[in-house]
Amino acid sequence: MMTEKEYIEVGLSFYGGIIDKYLFEVITTHLVTNDNPILAHIMAVLSDIQKQAFPSPSWKHAFRKELMIYLEEVLSMCYPIVKEYYRQNEMIEQFRQLSVYEKMQKWELTYATIRNHYSHNEIDAEAYSRLILEADRIKDIDAIWNVFEGEWANVNLKKKNLGIERLLEKTNSSIITPAHNYGERDYRIIKEVEYISKQYPILNEIVQVLGRNRQTTFKENNPLIQKFQPAFVSDHIKSHEVEAIYLGDNLSHIVASDMSLISDTGLEELFYYKYATKSLMLFSNEQKTSIQSSNRNRTSTRANMGPIVVCVDTSGSMTGHAEKIAKCMLLQLLEMAKSKNRRCYLISFSVRAQAIDLGNPNNWRLLNQFLNNRFTGGTNAEEMLKAALTTLKQKDYTLADVLIISDFIFPQPNSDTINAINIAHKNGTRFYGLKIGNHQCTHELFFEYMWSLI
Repeated sequence: MMTEKEYIEVGLSFYGGIIDKYLFEVITTHLVTNDNPILAHIMAVLSDIQKQAFPSPSWKHAFRKELMIYLEEVLSMCYPIVKEYYRQNEMIEQFRQLSVYEKMQKWELTYATIRNHYSHNEIDAEAYSRLILEADRIKDIDAIWNVFEGEWANVNLKKKNLGIERLLEKTNSSIITPAHNYGERDYRIIKEVEYISKQYPILNEIVQVLGRNRQTTFKENNPLIQKFQPAFVSDHIKSHEVEAIYLGDNLSHIVASDMSLISDTGLEELFYYKYATKSLMLFSNEQKTSIQSSNRNRTSTRANMGPIVVCVDTSGSMTGHAEKIAKCMLLQLLEMAKSKNRRCYLISFSVRAQAIDLGNPNNWRLLNQFLNNRFTGGTNAEEMLKAALTTLKQKDYTLADVLIISDFIFPQPNSDTINAINIAHKNGTRFYGLKIGNHQCTHELFFEYMWSLI
């Protein structure tokens, strides 16, 4: 039997997938919900919602969030019922494995279990005792056991479902309400995010960069380009007996279309990037084995998408408009991470850094608390950076993109922390900063890039 935490995580994943399909996709078929009262309950809610006119797609996201929080509570309350159901099931299977004589020997204990857990109307244990005493043949006794085991299993399932249905009836009023009441608070938050993101287009740029939807334009801060930028470009040498096109950095075999990039000021950086990553298109008149060797030795350039780690300064100096921008940025990055199936990790830091793994459904309530709480207290950036670096050492958090949102009113990190940041950078992690406010910042050195909002 799963632990309560495992049961909730599996349930949220399963039911969350169904909710997503019915909310965001056009599905007309109705799922069969036999022996699953929770699924039947969810389908009733979704069926009712599908009849409503949605104000906007944002409303669906707000509604889903509220529904998942409600579902987490339901699963937690259902766990003792489900746990007892599986305990009884295990007892039934153990009883089935016994011989006829072993069942006779265990009957007194089994009889007591039935009487303690089921009512006389659910399973009449006394009737089975009489039938066994009156049976003349082993064959008849075996048939009685078969009937008893079947009834025990059926009643156990019905008892579990009835317990969950009664629980759902008690909580029904908190979810089956007019559609416009669902997620009203979250809907306002989402609309505020949309408003702020329109006010500050730079936030969308950050989402694009961390989402790797386009290459950054930070040529001066790109060590890959600085390291591999050639001192000069040699004349193009015409290749004969061309057999194929392959990727590499041999400038003597470069294809004309890629060669032309160097003459275009707007595309010059793209040429250097393709050269640095050995992805220029080249003519080949070499043997295929040589081509395969060239491909095998190409340098990786963070093609894999690691998680998003968002560090938010929740100190008192960030209260007000800066706080709204920080929360807006977090929600945008969380949505992007979800769309790309990337994990997302929130580290909030004031006097003491606090970490929230947003990839864990059990932490959605903590995210709600973070969004509803006001920023207060002082700043301990050292604790925040240590928490971020500890997170990066986890298996799921390699090749991460780290964004620090702050007014950066705190001292420079110590030398050990900076060295750890440099090591993480060499291992594929990129650090970015979003500075909110007009405070003079001296922390740019360890960032890939820092955006500023005043």
